[in-house]
Amino acid sequence: MYVRNIDHHVETGLINPHFGFDTKGGSKYRAQYNVRYDNLLRPFTFSNENNVSVPAGTYWYGNLELSYEAPNGWKLRPGLSATLGQFYDGNQSTIGLSAEWNISSHFEIGDEYEYNKIHFKKRDQQFHTHLNRLRFRYALDTHLSLTTFAQYNSEIDKTSVNARFRYNFEEGNDLWIVYDHIMNTRRTQTGLPRLPVSDYRALLVKFTYTFKFGD
Repeated sequence: MYVRNIDHHVETGLINPHFGFDTKGGSKYRAQYNVRYDNLLRPFTFSNENNVSVPAGTYWYGNLELSYEAPNGWKLRPGLSATLGQFYDGNQSTIGLSAEWNISSHFEIGDEYEYNKIHFKKRDQQFHTHLNRLRFRYALDTHLSLTTFAQYNSEIDKTSVNARFRYNFEEGNDLWIVYDHIMNTRRTQTGLPRLPVSDYRALLVKFTYTFKFGD
């Protein structure tokens, strides 16, 4: 539960009883029901790309989440998740698919896809989003590793890439090189200048060294 400082009223509250079990083979099954309370002082807009918004006011709503994860010992591990129920004064349907593939002891590929549909029937507003995440992991040994993460979000029309290189000299001494790049997937906008290819780029180099005292 979160309380606003300006008026000391509850802004957001969540109750989510859940149930889950693991099979002897390692599969995981989960079920969770979320009951949520939100108090909006001003309308909530999802993005600048659509006209969908939630009016100010108080809302009680609930939804059901279900998920499945394959055993960690499988070389190819599928996953499935779904959410169905209310969303503020509308309805939400979400389905997620994932897969992780251990190609070798050094290399792993993972992919996650999520489709989200939100519909506000009273106001005749709705939107759909597609979110896809692709991940590569490579570890030569316990010292050297490389992780690359790419994501596409159809709601904001952006693709982001994050690459992290790590070299561990010894326990407590690490070199990190991190590259972040966010690109505009849809560059043309009605009545606005053409967007650049890159929305954000950054290169970070970090070195950590642990001082040891005594034996």
